[in-house]
Amino acid sequence: MLWSSILFGIYILYKEFYTDIFLIIAYGTIVEILIFALGIGYKLQLESRARIDQQVKFNQELEEQVLQRTRQIQEQKEEIVTQNEELISQREEIAAQNEELIQGQEEIAAQRDQMAYQNVKLKEAQTIIEEQNQDILLRNVNLEEEVKKRTKELTDYNLQLEQFAFIASHNLRAPVARILGLSHLLTRQQVNLTEKELIIQKMIFSCGELDTIVKDLGQILEIRENLNQTITEVNLEKELSITLNGLENDILQSEAVIDINFEKVDTVHTIRPYLQSILLNLLSNAIKYRHPDRPLHIKISSAIVDNKIEIDFRDNGLGIDLPQYGEKLFKLYSRFHFHVEGKGKGLFLVKTHVDAMGGTLEVQSEVNEGTVFKIFLKN
Repeated sequence: MLWSSILFGIYILYKEFYTDIFLIIAYGTIVEILIFALGIGYKLQLESRARIDQQVKFNQELEEQVLQRTRQIQEQKEEIVTQNEELISQREEIAAQNEELIQGQEEIAAQRDQMAYQNVKLKEAQTIIEEQNQDILLRNVNLEEEVKKRTKELTDYNLQLEQFAFIASHNLRAPVARILGLSHLLTRQQVNLTEKELIIQKMIFSCGELDTIVKDLGQILEIRENLNQTITEVNLEKELSITLNGLENDILQSEAVIDINFEKVDTVHTIRPYLQSILLNLLSNAIKYRHPDRPLHIKISSAIVDNKIEIDFRDNGLGIDLPQYGEKLFKLYSRFHFHVEGKGKGLFLVKTHVDAMGGTLEVQSEVNEGTVFKIFLKN
């Protein structure tokens, strides 16, 4: 091709001289071009066949792959269908299980409601049991207090019985022995008229002493027998006024000053004769055992203390030596001052009456300072 081009160029330049030569060359060039074209065509044909073969091979491979892929897809499809069937079966099982779960949940809900109802009933029962337990505890406490109270009452009662037996055996023995001794003297022939009169006087005195002791014992028994007397509403100021009128002469002679304050509590529910006896004995003792070096001052008041009625009775008299005489304070015929007449019966009656009314009695006293009696009665 290069030489042809060169020759063609030379021909253009020297066409006049070289026309024949260039024609030959031109024909040769045409032939060469045709040969070259045929070679190129053949080559292209070969390449085309190769490409066709390659394409056929590729198509075959592609078809093989498509077939293989189709088989895989078919297998996968069959597997998917199998899985779908399994899933449908599982879904049906799950649906059945869901139904069972729903039924179970409904049963659980019903059981829960039943348990909630039972819990409410249990709480109500527990509340009732707790209330009953509290009531039982309270009753036990009250029972213990009642037992302690009854035990104390029995102890006090036994002490009083012992004291009563002592009085009956000891205090009665002395006057009876004197009467027996004097009666034996009267039977003797050597006794003259004057001695007989003296013996008779002493016998009369001993009989009077014996009568007093018997009356005191009768009074003690009467208090015990009258424990079931009717409890009535008693006006404190009115009852105290009656007692003060009965002791008017003693009060005037002692020039006693009596302060009364029943503003906080003016009435009590109690046994009226017992309260009268308590007021009478406390006032009589205060007047009898007043201090000689100062005017007698008595204060009587009332109040509510720990849901109990307190009657406070205090004086500025001689006082009592409680460390020495405290244990004998309320015993019958116990005396602590001997410069005035007395039997030692007043405080015994006060304590006996207070106990009979279900109350308590407290005493505070100092020698030469005075005494305070605190009476506590049921409100």
